[in-house]
Amino acid sequence: QHPFRWMEAIHPEDRPRVAEAALRQAEGGYNVEYRILRPDGVQCWIADRAFPVRDASGKVYRIAGLARDIT
Repeated sequence: QHPFRWMEAIHPEDRPRVAEAALRQAEGGYNVEYRILRPDGVQCWIADRAFPVRDASGKVYRIAGLARDIT
């Protein structure tokens, strides 16, 4: 119901840059580092990558990705 809720954890200064990059996920160009603010107030750095998964006809039907803490 809320596909962009994950953006709420991103540091406010990094959100515009990450949001812009996220629009390119289906193109395969999503590879970004940003800060998140955990619920306990701790700031962490995240390395986030995503790429499109295509069906036999080449149509993107899913975005797969990996985010890891690089703090």
